[in-house]
Amino acid sequence: MEDDFSALIDDDNKKPPMRKIPPIQAGKPPARMGSIIQQAEPLESEWESPAEEEWEPLRNEMTEMPKPPEHERAAEVKRSSTRTEQRIKLGIEGLDEMLGGGLVQNSVTGIIGTYGTGKTTFAINFIFEGLKQGEVCILISLDERAEMLMESIRRRGYELDKYLDKTFFLIKLDPTDFTLAVNSIKNDIPTLIQETNASRVVIDPISLFEGLLPDEASRRLEMFKFVERMRDENCTLVMTSETDTQIPYASKYGLVEYLVDCVILLRYVRASDLSGTHLAVEVVKMRRSQHSREIKPYEIQPDDVVVYSEASVF
Repeated sequence: MEDDFSALIDDDNKKPPMRKIPPIQAGKPPARMGSIIQQAEPLESEWESPAEEEWEPLRNEMTEMPKPPEHERAAEVKRSSTRTEQRIKLGIEGLDEMLGGGLVQNSVTGIIGTYGTGKTTFAINFIFEGLKQGEVCILISLDERAEMLMESIRRRGYELDKYLDKTFFLIKLDPTDFTLAVNSIKNDIPTLIQETNASRVVIDPISLFEGLLPDEASRRLEMFKFVERMRDENCTLVMTSETDTQIPYASKYGLVEYLVDCVILLRYVRASDLSGTHLAVEVVKMRRSQHSREIKPYEIQPDDVVVYSEASVF
């Protein structure tokens, strides 16, 4: 029976009173009649759904998001790939594997170890891996004399003369000249990096620079400022450091491991029966990357460094 509003309207200027619409029960679709919605009466027969074209847009809106055009999807894939961290290999068999493929590009790394563990050798390997890739590299030495360091490099089989003063720059700083050494590290080195467009830089060892500073407070301040400035340069920095005499797992002044992005620890492991001594490497810390936390043995061979990533020192 159709609704009759005639009894509810006194004249043409009056509108019908608002009807309260009972809540729609779950599972019962509303019946539509013009602009008025009524609660559908229970039916004995099976209810037939409304026309597909009436409800399909609502269902699509709730369950399916429209796919972006092909060019927009390709752009999103490209943006995702640019967020992947680029890797810089050290060129040391086994260690790059422990690092998840190498150092993170433009990161700062500390190689910490006691005497005889090969800190400088690791750093030189890092430099010449870059030279083989056509990169410009800088090695700043505060320890060995330049001629002794170059002779050591040649004995390891590296073609030093092929790169020297072309794509490889060796700088020897005198740590006894406080003003010159400090100013060179703070000011001259960043300028040289920019002028040569160097992508790999080594400071060997940074602990001598730390030792030039008069007290702990100034040491913390200057080291923090230096590392932060180097982060602004488009290069990957490796700094070597001696270990603390009392704590063989820490750098000499206990600062490097907190400031850098990656810490590679080199140390001796002596057998319990004192039958021998092994060299062992451990990746203690690595920001923005997964890495191995196992301690692995390594050997410094006449012309190479090999980390036995499948072996164990225990």
